[in-house]
Amino acid sequence: LGRAWQRAGDADAAARAWRRAVARLPARPAAYLLLADLCAQDRRFQEARDLLIRYAALVGGIEPLAAVATRIAAYSIQLGEPQLALRWIDRAMDDAGETAGLAALRRRAMASRSSDQAGRVGRRPES
Repeated sequence: LGRAWQRAGDADAAARAWRRAVARLPARPAAYLLLADLCAQDRRFQEARDLLIRYAALVGGIEPLAAVATRIAAYSIQLGEPQLALRWIDRAMDDAGETAGLAALRRRAMASRSSDQAGRVGRRPES
């Protein structure tokens, strides 16, 4: 049903259908991916990332996860969590090897981590 609403151009109805699908047990793994896509389109990156992590937990040993792990890493950088991003980049590299895209994403995560650490060093503790 979610796909039908998506094809019809009604993203809200599609999202409602996918939310119902992931709430039912056993949940279909594809529902997590499709709902994550809709969340990302709406710039709800935290929700999209959480859905992708659930998807990865469901299909971890069955499906290749390089593309999903890469998306989780990218969203983690956007959300200010470079350490989590680096773990998912490693997971993607385990599946796909080191690609130029993953190397660039790793550099972004490292730069983000460095700027976070520099920001913490420069702050004074509040009294």
